[in-house]
Amino acid sequence: MVENLYFRIVVSILWNGVFGKCISELCNMIHLSTKEQTILRLISDGKTSVQIAEELCLSLPTIKWYRKRIKAKFDAATTVEVIRKAIEQGLI
Repeated sequence: MVENLYFRIVVSILWNGVFGKCISELCNMIHLSTKEQTILRLISDGKTSVQIAEELCLSLPTIKWYRKRIKAKFDAATTVEVIRKAIEQGLI
């Protein structure tokens, strides 16, 4: 009975301390498509939407749509906030 209690305590400590942290970090990670990663990198290089559209042979509305998606995934209101969060997560 006591061994079972110790086992539960150890599992609880491991789960909350080690595994809990790993899971929370995974939940906070942003997952971007390859195209979104490319566009994010170009944004971080200081390219405008027009320049990105020309470089990737995409229309300007498509680039604007991708930028909007990227902001939504980062839950960011501005491009600066997106870049800051991307740097924090090691995406750029």
